[in-house]
Amino acid sequence: MKLKFLAIIFGLFAISLSAQDGPSDKGQKERAKRMEAQKIAFLTNKLELSPEEASKFWPVFNEYSAKQKALRGDREKRPSREDWENMSDADADKLLNQMLQKRENELNLQKSYISKFKAVLPTKKVVKLFHLEKKFKEEMLRTLKHRLHEKENRKGGERETPSKN
Repeated sequence: MKLKFLAIIFGLFAISLSAQDGPSDKGQKERAKRMEAQKIAFLTNKLELSPEEASKFWPVFNEYSAKQKALRGDREKRPSREDWENMSDADADKLLNQMLQKRENELNLQKSYISKFKAVLPTKKVVKLFHLEKKFKEEMLRTLKHRLHEKENRKGGERETPSKN
C-alpha cells in the first residue's frame, strides 16, 4: 500500500518537474529529476506522511520549492574568486548587500510557508521538514564529494601507472 502510494506521488511529482523550466542541458535535467525524486522519497519516508497528509502536503511543498528555486536562480551570477580580489570596495559593499537581501528573501519565503505547512501537517512535522531538508542537502553534498573524490582517484591512478618497457 505504502509503495503504491509512493509510486503515485513520485509519478505526479515527475510530471510536475517536466512541466517546469529547468536546466538547459538534458543530462542536468535528468540529474535534477533524480535528485528531486530522491528528495521526495526521503521526505515521504522520514516525515512518515499518511496518504491524506501527503495529498495535501506535496502541492504546497512543490509551490514552495519552485519559489525557492526562483530565489536561488540569481546565485549563478555570483562573481568568481578572481573578481572578488579585483573588485572595488564599493562593488564589494554592493555585493554584500545583495547577498544579505537574498538571504532575507529566502527567510521571508520560509516564514510565509510555515503557516501553509502547518495547515496541512502537524507542527512537529513542519519542524522536522525543515530539519530534513537540511539533512538531505548535507547527504547529497557528502555523496557528491565522495563521487568526485573517487573519480579523481581513478584518474590519478591511471596517470601514475608506470609503462612497461
